[in-house]
Amino acid sequence: MGFLTRLDIVLPDGSAEGDVHLLDAVLARHFAHGWEEGPDGVAPSRVAYIGAPEVRAAFEAELRALLPAARVSADRVEEENWTEAWKEFFTPVACGRHFLVLAPWMRETRTQRIPVVIKPKTAFGTGHHASTALCLEALSDSYERGLVRAGARFLDLGTGSGILGIAAAKLGLCGDGLDTDPEAVENALENRDGNGLAPECLRLRLGSLEAAEGAYDLVMANILAGPLTDMAPQLAGFTTDTGGKPLLVLSGILDTQADAVAAAYEACGFPEARRLAREEWVALVFERDATEGDLSGPLSGRPRRNAARGDSRSSLPGRPRRSADTPLTPTAAGAESSRSGVGPRRGRTPRAEALMRLYDAASAHFGPCRWWPGDSPFEIAVGAVLTQNTAWRNVEKAIARLGEAGALEPDAMSALPEAELAELIRPSGFYRIKAARLRGLLDFLRSRDGWEQSRDKVGLECLRACDLDSLRDDLLAVRGIGEETADSVLLYALNMPTFVVDAYTRRIFSRHGFFPADMPYDEIREFFMDALPADTPLYNEYHALIVRTGNTFCKKTGPLCRQCPLGSFLDNDVE
Repeated sequence: MGFLTRLDIVLPDGSAEGDVHLLDAVLARHFAHGWEEGPDGVAPSRVAYIGAPEVRAAFEAELRALLPAARVSADRVEEENWTEAWKEFFTPVACGRHFLVLAPWMRETRTQRIPVVIKPKTAFGTGHHASTALCLEALSDSYERGLVRAGARFLDLGTGSGILGIAAAKLGLCGDGLDTDPEAVENALENRDGNGLAPECLRLRLGSLEAAEGAYDLVMANILAGPLTDMAPQLAGFTTDTGGKPLLVLSGILDTQADAVAAAYEACGFPEARRLAREEWVALVFERDATEGDLSGPLSGRPRRNAARGDSRSSLPGRPRRSADTPLTPTAAGAESSRSGVGPRRGRTPRAEALMRLYDAASAHFGPCRWWPGDSPFEIAVGAVLTQNTAWRNVEKAIARLGEAGALEPDAMSALPEAELAELIRPSGFYRIKAARLRGLLDFLRSRDGWEQSRDKVGLECLRACDLDSLRDDLLAVRGIGEETADSVLLYALNMPTFVVDAYTRRIFSRHGFFPADMPYDEIREFFMDALPADTPLYNEYHALIVRTGNTFCKKTGPLCRQCPLGSFLDNDVE
């Protein structure tokens, strides 16, 4: 008998109903097998069970981004026989007039409907959730009305278990199912084969819109309202030039979000959507003639085929063949670096040489970065908290407002009521949460030995004599300060030699084959610190160059490898 991890997720007392619905939406994406409502009480809570650590990591990352005030605690519990448990409560789901969703052990069920056999796993889509059922209902209704026909081409974006693509394929359509989660694609492949469909009927691939090809008669996207709104111009670009009547079905939308999503697509030329509703969920069904104007426009984002190479550029990480300890071939710009006389702690290992060649190439391109901006160590520490989950330009606005209020000094900030502090930092987003985190940072500073007697509080003088590792542990114990924030404070505010790891670090170095993108934070930090000298200016500048490179060239979608100063170190362009 194995073990599972039990997650208890609790929202703050008095959370808005919309936050509770959003929590359920996030749970639905990551725990297709279901979750439980927590014990009765004032604070809304949920309980979920997982076996795969990567599922927990992906869930918690999305939860932090969307509901940063949510608390998650974990406990190890003995695993039950989940396969048998599924059989006890999994029931067939009838969707629209055509489909019946069944589990594999229900194959013998007699039905006049089209059976869609889905093996319950972690990928989203069993038909039990309202957002999936609404998509199947829309597909069934559109087929019955002749809006989609056999032989038409479809796109299933965020395919999850593959349920929507499988249903469309069983109606005689052919198309593509895309998902950014490798486990979801694996689950969808298993379900496609379990339904006896040929691979050409439903082509399943890892990726998002950048992996789509051409135009489609039907586009189905059952994800979340935020991403659906952001990608409206791109999705519109995939529903043109089909010569028929393109159909767009969007789901995963709460009823409170439907107007905003609909407006985004109407701005791209779609007429008013037909709405299907179930519980608090809404599906939007857009119908239009392909001849009614051009939906693509200059912002459509449709991938352009490279005539010379015969391929489409994509954001998928590719498969670099170089190992982390294989030397790289330097470019002319990176030859004989500015690090003259500086060597790694443990000698000039191939890994150190490889890392420094990338550093040299980025440095030659960008020049000195002079990061982190700030007039005092305290201001830098405040900026490290405010930059969580937002762009730096928003932090600059908040910092400016604090400066105008005379609050960029610890005692002055401490004297502010928390509500007033929150209002000053409003431009940084999540301002009430960040105000509480700044208050926690101030409490931490006041608790340090020598703080009250310090003559240089804005310089964080009393922290400078501390041991790096013990001070890092103390910072991580402050509520709301995670590893990246703690290391940013230590490196940039206190000039201590610790390496900062962010999303750009993961993206760039995983694409170059140094380590997987989901490697734990501390392991990536040690990866750099074991290879490079314990040199604060080097760590400072290296991280700044990583940010510049990631922001300018190594984009999440459509990376500019050929223009990037690090592009020559790749075996192939990232696709």
